[in-house]
Amino acid sequence: MEEWIHKISYGNQDISGGIDQFWLSSSLKISPIEQVDFMENLYRENLPFDKDVMKTVKRMMIQAEGDNYTLYGKTGQGSNVGWYVGFIETKERDYVFVTNISGTSADARNITKDILKNII
Repeated sequence: MEEWIHKISYGNQDISGGIDQFWLSSSLKISPIEQVDFMENLYRENLPFDKDVMKTVKRMMIQAEGDNYTLYGKTGQGSNVGWYVGFIETKERDYVFVTNISGTSADARNITKDILKNII
């Protein structure tokens, strides 16, 4: 796990919080800007993982599809911090997004979806 966290330069790369806890309100920290970079690299399939694996992850992230868009997203929750990250593909343009708020991941997702309604 540590090797891959370092290979992708994910956040502060600190997994000292324990193999089953470091990403859950523990030692691993990432800023919204770093998360945007990560999501952009996943979207473009520019991470050091097998392309088929990245395609599978992206398919697993599909949240909604319409005639003009496909929304890919993932929620995350920390101590009173909600995340919703992903990207949206539209006929006009594609966008990467990261929402990080004081609140729940459900709140972050709902806020993001309300904003994205303006582009689809």
